[in-house]
This record gives sequence, structure tokens and C-alpha cells, in this order.
Amino acid sequence: MPGALDSGFKNVLFYTSRQVGKSTAISMRGIIKCAAIPYYTRMYVAPTQNHCGAYSKQKLSDLILSSPIFVKKYFGKGRTNQAYFKGFTNGSGYWLRWFATGVNSVRGLSVDGVDIDEVQLIQSDDIPVVRENMRRSPYKDLTYAGTPLHNQNPIEDLWKRSTRDEWMVKCYHCNRHNYLDERNISKFFLQCRYCSTADSPKQIFPQQGLWVRTTREPSTYLRGVRVNALMVSEIPWTPELGGEDSIVWMYENYPSNQFRNEVLALPGGDADRPITEEELINCCDPELKMCTSIADKPYLARMNLFGGADWATDAESRKSYNVHVVGGFLPNEDFLFVYARRFKGRESDKTYLLNNIVQIQKSFRSPFVGADWGMGADRCYDLANMLKPMHGGVTAFMYNAVQKPLLMLHPTGRMFQVNRSLAHSMFFNLLRRQKILFFNYGQAKEFLQDILNVYSYFNKDIRMVVYNHDDKNPDDVLQACIFSYLAAAMNRKFKHLGRPH
Repeated sequence: MPGALDSGFKNVLFYTSRQVGKSTAISMRGIIKCAAIPYYTRMYVAPTQNHCGAYSKQKLSDLILSSPIFVKKYFGKGRTNQAYFKGFTNGSGYWLRWFATGVNSVRGLSVDGVDIDEVQLIQSDDIPVVRENMRRSPYKDLTYAGTPLHNQNPIEDLWKRSTRDEWMVKCYHCNRHNYLDERNISKFFLQCRYCSTADSPKQIFPQQGLWVRTTREPSTYLRGVRVNALMVSEIPWTPELGGEDSIVWMYENYPSNQFRNEVLALPGGDADRPITEEELINCCDPELKMCTSIADKPYLARMNLFGGADWATDAESRKSYNVHVVGGFLPNEDFLFVYARRFKGRESDKTYLLNNIVQIQKSFRSPFVGADWGMGADRCYDLANMLKPMHGGVTAFMYNAVQKPLLMLHPTGRMFQVNRSLAHSMFFNLLRRQKILFFNYGQAKEFLQDILNVYSYFNKDIRMVVYNHDDKNPDDVLQACIFSYLAAAMNRKFKHLGRPH
């Protein structure tokens, strides 16, 4: 990774292909900081425990123990060498955490620096939560690293906001600098994309490159470097030299998207959209106006209505909002949402927010709310106390990426853990079958855009379809609707949790 570590930037993005030294670069940045600054603390964050375990053994421990001088000075008597914590003799420490059991697993540590690995697999809403761990630090060193998947991934948002440094390789035949992609691949060697022909490829050498900043932004806080396999001269080029690990073999045998991701460090097109705008329009009743109380429609008095609340991850940035919805089951087992509100600006003040939710719940004679625990445990507690006079309360939910059942009671008994992928798949399945309904599209369009903001892709690590959104386009209304539906379905003893049939 030539020159990528030599940077004065506090915030760095390693935008890389597979097996090019990404994790080694992260560990070097972390270890050097811990050694150079006494009582400095750093945290490594990854999607799963397997990622953390491999990083701890193959990168951190092996790198530390490979230097006798470093071991003697920084890792001798008085150090701690646990799997998920490395303590140094100068008082510094390196913690390892993972997201699989929910975002709460990375809360609580006050650190000076954070390394977020495989950022393309992490929910965009969880990234601000990780950064909060550095709020009190004067250093605030941050490293992102990952492999691009598609154009709607969190790593793409970071790349677009970065310096977007590219390794440009000069051709000494035509004196032009090459941006490295498929056009630089010949059967024999890395070729110039400009002056090579099919009969006469002109070889270029990755060692003769330099970093070039390609962003048009005059300034940016984040240095981004794209590192791909074509830059690494140690990777064999032909099958005769490297077999299935060679560039040419992968080029000829990998699907095009996989080759772009894992070899070129480029996104492989657009992600899938789980639902279309037309399908959402078909879920809206053109004759129904949004209701604000049980008196608006006679049939509402015969329904058990449930609220749903999703709390903003960062309301000040206007990239996330506090959302409140109300819905309930109809006699034919369709689920109808009759009310929705997005709280903006000063409306996100906690007192105003909770008082408004309680007032609307009272107007619908609805004493129960399904709410997000992960982003608002304090709000869940306060809202539950405010609903007590109605003999109601809050059913709190927290997403979990790896559990097999859709729902599990948390060991504390305070909330239910929800398999995020299964919950989203269930809800989109119901939407496509028009078993989830809304008021007229003219009023609902503003809120339903949050559902259209969601994209999906297959995560090979957990072998499930994953749902996410980019950080500029929120999905808060979708989450509030899911929590409302789950609370109502649980009230009916799990009979209507949307299993395909």
C-alpha cells in the first residue's frame, strides 16, 4: 500500500480490493498510535465476531510479536494480551468489538481513535454511533476500510466525500498516466490503456505510479485511497505463475461484478430495490385521508391500534428523523397505517416529541407503542412511564444481525431482539402482497419515500439478504412501521408475523 500510510490526515478511508494488505494497514495505524501516545485508547470495529477474531490473531498479535524491540519496549511486563483487548506498557489500549449482536455492543467505551473494518457490511445508521465514542477525545483519529460492492453502499458515500486518491501509473511509451481498471489487463502483463493494441500491448509497471487526488472538492476532512490488486506487483499475473490466484485467471473466470469488487476495488453496478414506487402506490387507499384520532373513521373504534416509533440517530444533521406512526389489523388481517409524522428541527426536542406521541396515542385510544431500543433506550423508558395512566406501555425492539429466529427476548427481559434481515424481508413481502396498507398516496408519498430509499444485497458472511440505505436518504419511517407491526402481531400471539403462504 505505497504511500497510503504517509498522511497527515486524521481520517482515512482504505477503499480496497481483497488481499492487498488492508487489515495490515489498519493494524499498523492503530499499533503505532498506541505506542507513540501514552494512555491512548483505540477501538477496532467489525461486522462479526469472526472478523474480530481473525484480526486479533492474524494481524494484531502477529504484527506485535514479530518485532522483538517493540515487544520489549511496549508489550513486556505489565501488558495485557487478551483476544479482544491489547494493553500496552505505556498505558495505551486497543479494544476489539463487533456489530453482530447490535449497535449497543460498541457503546460505552471512551476512546481516542476508531478503526471500522469491512465498512461496506455495516448499517449506515450504526456508523455515527461508533464515532460518538470519540466525542471527548482531543485526537479523534478515524480509519474506515472495506471493499466496494455496489453504488448504494455506505463505503460509496464515504468515498464520494473523500479526496479519492488514485494510483496513476505512467506509461513511458506515450507518457500518459493510467487509471487502473479492466482496460489495463492483457494476457501477459499490465498494459497501457492508451497506446496498447491487441497485437502490440505496451507494458507499464505499478511501481512507477504516484497518488493523484481526483476529487473536485477544494477541501475534505477524509483522505480516501483506492488500492486494487493491479497495483500489487507481488500478485501473479498469469495462470502459469499463480493458477487461480492470478489476475488473468480471475479476469476470465470471475463474474464481472465480483471481479470489479474483489480485484479492481470498484463497485459492481446498482444494488437491488426490494419494492417499486408502483407497488407502494397500490398499497395506498386513494379514498382514505390520514387520520389524527379515532373519531375520523367509524371502523377505527373497532380496531386495536398500535404506535410505532423510530428515534433519530442524528437529528441535527437532517439525515435521520424521529418518526411516529399508528396502525392496526383490519378484520381481513391486512394491516392499515392511518397516521404518520416526521419530527423536524425543534420538534425533535425530547419533551415535545414524547408529549406529542402520547397525545396522538390517546386520540386513537392506543396505549401501546413498538419502539426502537437501540437508538433510544431513555426515550423508551420515559414513554412507557407516560403511557402507564392509559394502562399501556412500550414494546422495545433491538436489531440483531446473527440470531436465527425472527424474535427473541433479550436476557435482561427489557426488550426483544429482532433479526433485521428477516424482519425487513417479512415486511417487504407483505407490502408486495398488499397486506400492508396506507392512507392516500398524495399524503403518504412523503413518508413512503423512506421505504423506497432502502436497497438490498446478499451478504455472503451471514448468508442472508441485507437491507440498508445511504446516509443522505433515511429509512426511519420504514423502521417505525416495522416496530408498529411487530408490536401488534405479538399482541395477537405471533399469529400474523407475515410468514409467506
